[in-house]
Amino acid sequence: MDGSLTGGLHNHMKLIHKENTLKKSAESNIAPSNAKISSFFHNREVESLDDVLSRMAALDGIPFQLFCSSDDIRKGLTSRGFTDIPKSPNTIRKYILNYAEKIRDETKARFDKLISEGQKFSCTSDEWTSLRNRRFINLHHLPKR
Repeated sequence: MDGSLTGGLHNHMKLIHKENTLKKSAESNIAPSNAKISSFFHNREVESLDDVLSRMAALDGIPFQLFCSSDDIRKGLTSRGFTDIPKSPNTIRKYILNYAEKIRDETKARFDKLISEGQKFSCTSDEWTSLRNRRFINLHHLPKR
């Protein structure tokens, strides 16, 4: 299977319910249960500063303070056309939290739309701590037919 602790759940769904939870449903626009964090970022021609800061913090693990203290990062963002780059880690945090709220609201709206169309969902979750002592939670969802 995929080597995860949820392999038993995936096997159960595949064998008993004939559902492959590791593949994205063709009719669903919700990311599959094994989606990468990058699938939740917008793919746009024009990105906002919130998009870029959130992606750099989440995918690259760049600390908020480094956005403020690294000349190379600031010059890179400026060269991409961002002119008002925050100079405080607290402001960076606020940008990222605002972006997270926006994504949460969009995801909720997508689920509300699917529910209004008669879709039903099954959700499970698991939590773990990485070797770098970072905590993660994973939500698995599967549209029921």
